[in-house]
Amino acid sequence: METVKTILAALVVLLLAITAMQAYQVSALSEKVSAVAAGSASFDGHSSYDEMMAAHHGGEVPAASSGAQQGLGGC
Repeated sequence: METVKTILAALVVLLLAITAMQAYQVSALSEKVSAVAAGSASFDGHSSYDEMMAAHHGGEVPAASSGAQQGLGGC
């Protein structure tokens, strides 16, 4: 019976630690979202959608972007 109580106590402590860590992550994310909404975030290096897609997925920047030529995920 003592072992069960020890295991439950350890699980509760672990759960509280994870909750505290995620609360910190959410508060940090909130600051980043606020910076984007205020317009103070930097998006240098990606002046267009095509440049961003080329940077993330590799390849060259296409001459003209056409939504009709792309598949449903833009890939």
